[in-house]
Amino acid sequence: MQLRGRSVLVAGVWTLACGWAAVARAEAPDAAPVAEPAGEVADEAAAAKSLAEMAEMDLFDLLDVDIEVASTKADKLSTAPSTVTVIDRAMLERFQFATVVEALNHVAGVSVVRTYLKRNVPTIRGILQDHYANKVLVLIDGVPAWNAVTGEGYLERISINDVERIEVLRGPASVLYGTNAYSGAINIVLRDPDATAGRLDLRVGSERHIQGGAHYGLREGDFRLFIAANASDEQGNNRIFVDERNVRGRVREYLRGSDFTLRSQYRGHSLLFNAFSAHESYLGVVPTFASGAGKDHWTRGYLANYTFDHQLGERVGVNAGATFDWSHRNLSRTADDTVRANIKGWRGQAFLKSRLTLDEALSFDVGANFDYRYSYRYANYEVLNQVVQAENNMHDRSVYEYSAFAQGNARLDPVQLVLGVRWTNNELFASNLAFRGSAVASLASHSTVKLVAGQSFRAPTLFELYFETPQATTFGNVDLDPETSNSVELAYIFSAAGFFVQALGYWAQYDNKIFRVRRLPNDPTDTSTIYVNGGRFSAIGAELEARYHNPRWVDAFVTYYYVHGDNGDEYQDDGHYNFKYVPEHTASLGLSKSLHGFFLSAVGHLVTERHGRLRPLGEQVVLDASLGYERGAMRHSLSAKNILDENVRVPEYVRDRLNAYPLAFGRRVFYRFELAF
Repeated sequence: MQLRGRSVLVAGVWTLACGWAAVARAEAPDAAPVAEPAGEVADEAAAAKSLAEMAEMDLFDLLDVDIEVASTKADKLSTAPSTVTVIDRAMLERFQFATVVEALNHVAGVSVVRTYLKRNVPTIRGILQDHYANKVLVLIDGVPAWNAVTGEGYLERISINDVERIEVLRGPASVLYGTNAYSGAINIVLRDPDATAGRLDLRVGSERHIQGGAHYGLREGDFRLFIAANASDEQGNNRIFVDERNVRGRVREYLRGSDFTLRSQYRGHSLLFNAFSAHESYLGVVPTFASGAGKDHWTRGYLANYTFDHQLGERVGVNAGATFDWSHRNLSRTADDTVRANIKGWRGQAFLKSRLTLDEALSFDVGANFDYRYSYRYANYEVLNQVVQAENNMHDRSVYEYSAFAQGNARLDPVQLVLGVRWTNNELFASNLAFRGSAVASLASHSTVKLVAGQSFRAPTLFELYFETPQATTFGNVDLDPETSNSVELAYIFSAAGFFVQALGYWAQYDNKIFRVRRLPNDPTDTSTIYVNGGRFSAIGAELEARYHNPRWVDAFVTYYYVHGDNGDEYQDDGHYNFKYVPEHTASLGLSKSLHGFFLSAVGHLVTERHGRLRPLGEQVVLDASLGYERGAMRHSLSAKNILDENVRVPEYVRDRLNAYPLAFGRRVFYRFELAF
């Protein structure tokens, strides 16, 4: 792979940063890092760790946490029966990631893209998701959160300031979570009240960027409480946009949002509540000014979950709960914004799980889930008089789904074996049986090999089944079949001497992937689309992530992802298929150094050439850097995002009249102030 001039420039910046770190090493004191005292934190003030204290902590202390997304019970990263990446709090602090989306973009095998309709659409292992991110399951503290009508999760309903860690499971996760964990799952874990007291965060910068928020954590005996609130407003570039009717105009890019989160725990009882509101500019219900390009698209929602966990003796545990997830989206449909669309729906879930532990080496998990999804409306209405023009065939639509699963865990040192199965029955489709198996072998105290095989299942959403506009622009399809996939991966994990490395290769096969195509491909005047199932296609890939931690030298991470897929999902020989629009190579590199209260970090991200609808998109490089100072309870930092002012674009893969859309806002600089209390 040839690097162009910008790549060489980035490499030069990284080299200078390495040289600076080497000088810092020479100046650093020889004293060994001071270990944190063992046991519970005595008070809230002691619980609020500073960046400097985090820098002194060993990498493997930070990574040696019980991750929740990998299996039916929490497990360590090295022994979890799934391939998981953990972005912990220390990494978020060191590299000054501004959002959950920004952090995820540096995970091997993960990218967050946009379409003309929606921003921040996560993809895992290159499986594109139309407008709605319904193939990657988003969870908050293990609780699924997604739109009942269109199926997508919203990544930025949690501020990065309130995140303890982000757990990313790549590959099929349907046996664990059911329908929407088709290509992976992202679990956003909230800050631990044991490790944080109160914190105030304020950020201001270019392009009228402003963000403020605060959170507070409390522990009193068996009671824990975490509460957080945030608001943000970010204006992007005033861009020239030429729509698919060849109309030229200006579009102001922006993102505005607010969120509130509460989590309380008392003994076996746990309550989670999250509410959010988000506004974004978009490029129309179809990418034209006549269809609302440049107008407001907003989303609101709230999630409430209650979970009860109880141990019945030494061998049997019970976990049960219920979730209510309400969502509301509203978007413009006309150039003068006099007609908008209103989308409302909700989802209810109940679950029961039980674990039987026979001994230290053998345990079984069984459980059942019931999920009900309801579309109240997807109505086009006149803004001035609130008259409904059309219900788009989405009023009072619903579907229920229930499933049962079982999983066995056997520890036969040095090998751990896991075998799971989930049976799913959807009201509208035949039942599905998905399997998952893994073998984890500890080669030594510092290395592990994992062999993981899994299947996934995703039922079509209510929108994909029933949606139909009176203008005949987009059609659902009641004849759709569920999506399925199979994958096998082999992973190696190594950790020693300040290094952590996770490398793997995988093969995956996908059947009946749901996407949009032109409804009348032989009619050049017709631009309407319809949802269809694609043919079977497959891919091979490799993922690498490496981290290095040494407080006296430097903290660093490297990620690399390679994927190559075939065109088996090409529909009616139209020249379009999933992996045409996915780059074969992506890579990230980050360096960070703390010294005498100062901290410096630089992060670079490379995406190689891939195709757009009409012509290729060139190689893209994004470079970020941060400089800060911490003293006592206060921290100041100055960050520059996209220093090279790269015009980051993503291919248009839903329709066939335009080539690509801008992804990032361009160069941004902002100042951040944090106060612990």
